[in-house]
Amino acid sequence: MDRHNCGWTEQEIVDFVLGHLPAYKRNQLQLHLAHCDGCRSLHREWAVMLGTAAVTETPSAAVRRRLMKQVWWRKCLSLFSVRTSAALAAAGCIAAIVLVIGLFSAIRHPVE
Repeated sequence: MDRHNCGWTEQEIVDFVLGHLPAYKRNQLQLHLAHCDGCRSLHREWAVMLGTAAVTETPSAAVRRRLMKQVWWRKCLSLFSVRTSAALAAAGCIAAIVLVIGLFSAIRHPVE
């Protein structure tokens, strides 16, 4: 999964929420969450998605894969919408520039 600048992966954060991290990593991540807003936000999202029962219950591998796939698709769709919006804005700017150049060219060299 994605690795944050701080070095913790999303998978490790999910494992923490599920209670699957070894004790030494769990302690390190718990201390880390106290000062890293990005990881704390990601932890909060997964805790909400998985609910409080997730700490005591272990989901099957199939459920876990399905959850990870769903998160991956949501990230892809959000990136696509951002990229599409940026591409449309750039295309609009280029079209406006071409139109302005065409108008100035027509004004300077009128068709007789």
